[in-house]
Amino acid sequence: MLTGPWDVAAAALAALGFAAVCQSAGSVLFAVLWHGRMGGSERRVRRLGAAAAGLGIGIVAVRTMLEPAHLSGVAAGIVDPSLQMLVITSGIGAAASLRLTGLTLIAIGVGRNSRGGDVAAIIGAVACCLSFGLIGHTEASPARALLLPLLTAHLLLAAFWFGALVPLRMVLRHETTDIAGAVLADYSRLAVWLVPAIALAGGTMLCVLADPLAAVPASGWGRLTLLKLAVFTALMGFAALNKQRLVPRLAAGDASAVRALRTSIACEIGLILLVFATTAVITGFFAPPGAEAAG
Repeated sequence: MLTGPWDVAAAALAALGFAAVCQSAGSVLFAVLWHGRMGGSERRVRRLGAAAAGLGIGIVAVRTMLEPAHLSGVAAGIVDPSLQMLVITSGIGAAASLRLTGLTLIAIGVGRNSRGGDVAAIIGAVACCLSFGLIGHTEASPARALLLPLLTAHLLLAAFWFGALVPLRMVLRHETTDIAGAVLADYSRLAVWLVPAIALAGGTMLCVLADPLAAVPASGWGRLTLLKLAVFTALMGFAALNKQRLVPRLAAGDASAVRALRTSIACEIGLILLVFATTAVITGFFAPPGAEAAG
C-alpha cells in the first residue's frame, strides 16, 4: 500500500507514464490506419504523438532518477551510488532503457509522415508496450513466457483505444461532418473487435496470475482489479452508445451528434485515466493472491 510521499510520487509518475506511452503509441497507430483520410487533422495527430512521446521520455527519466528515493523511502537515496547502480542494473533499468528507445523512435518517426518513419514509430510503440513486461508481476511469474506476449498485446490494444480518443475529438472539431462520420464509423467497426480482444487478454492474465482465482475478491490486488473491470464495463457502455446511436446520427448528417460524441469520448478518456491510476497502484504496491508481496 502507499505509505509515504515517495510511494505516492512513484504511483503518480507510473500513471502519467501509462498515459504518455498509450497516447503516443495510439496516435501512431491512428495516424497510420487513417493516413490520408482525416483531412488536416492528420498533421495534428502526428504532432500529438510526438509531443506525448516527448512527455513520456521526460517521465521515464524523472521516474528512474527518483526510484532510489522510492526504494529507500528518503530523498538521500537519490544520491546513493549503490541504489543508483541497483536501479540501473535491475529490470527497472532495462525497462526504462527499452521504453526510452521506443519513445524516441515514436518521437522521430511519427513526425516524418513517411513509410520509413511510420515503421520506426510502430516498432517504437511495440517496444514501449513490451517494456512493461520486464518488471512487475509478469516478470516475476513462472508463466512469464505466456504473460509477456499477452501483456504486450493487451497494452497495444489499450494504447490504440486510449490513443485514438483525442485524435477522434480533433477530427470531430476540425473536419467536416462527412470526414468525421467516415472516420468514426471505421473506428467503431474496429472497436467491435478491439474491446473483446482487450477483455480476453486481460481476463487470461487475471486467471494466470491469481492463485487461487477464488481468492481474488478478498485481496487488495483483487479488489483493485475488480474496480478496473467495473470501469471497463462502463467503457463498453460508452463504446456501445457511440456505435449504436451517436455515430449513425453523425453519418446521417445530424450536426448535434458532434457535441454528444465529443462529450462521450471525454468521458471515455476520464475513465481510462482512472484505469491507469488504478493499474499504477496495483503493479507497484500489491501482489496477486498466492504471490509474494510486491517490493
